[in-house]
Amino acid sequence: MKIQHIILIFLAISISGCVSFKSKSEVASVTHLEPSTETIRKVDTILYKAMMFQKSSEKIALSEGRELTKDEARYAVELGIKHPEKIRIQYQWSLPKPHDKELLIEFNKLGFGSLFEGGRTSGYGIYVKSYFPYKSSIIRHELVHVKQAESMGLMPFTRQYLIEAMTYDYFDMPLEAEAFNKTEGDKF
Repeated sequence: MKIQHIILIFLAISISGCVSFKSKSEVASVTHLEPSTETIRKVDTILYKAMMFQKSSEKIALSEGRELTKDEARYAVELGIKHPEKIRIQYQWSLPKPHDKELLIEFNKLGFGSLFEGGRTSGYGIYVKSYFPYKSSIIRHELVHVKQAESMGLMPFTRQYLIEAMTYDYFDMPLEAEAFNKTEGDKF
């Protein structure tokens, strides 16, 4: 492997959205912010397209992904996931991007699909970049998002996640703070 590739991978891992630079107490002390009317309007405008993208991504992961390992399934049960048997893990070099131009623009503004994103949840489908180390930590983090989506419903979860992504920095998003708090001690 060329040195440039090694440096790029190291940088991606170091500043990834799946790398926690905050301690548990720092993540737990996130200040609640009210989203602007403009943010809510923007999310509600793209929500249908975001849901279509979520469902199509989930469908691919469910048809092509692997089942959870025994340890992953045990953790899913500990989290309170009702249907761990439905979850599939799909490894890919890059994570799915929407085909819709308006959604892709918003998606890129929020950092989705960047080199630094290590994993993503689409319903019961979990995508993990195949070249990231600590894949088990990313999977555990994404399982928290599966639990959140299962508890809230996929559309309310997607809406809330988008509102938070447009309102907070990544590590300050309440849904992300919960995932980081529940996977405290995991390496990312």
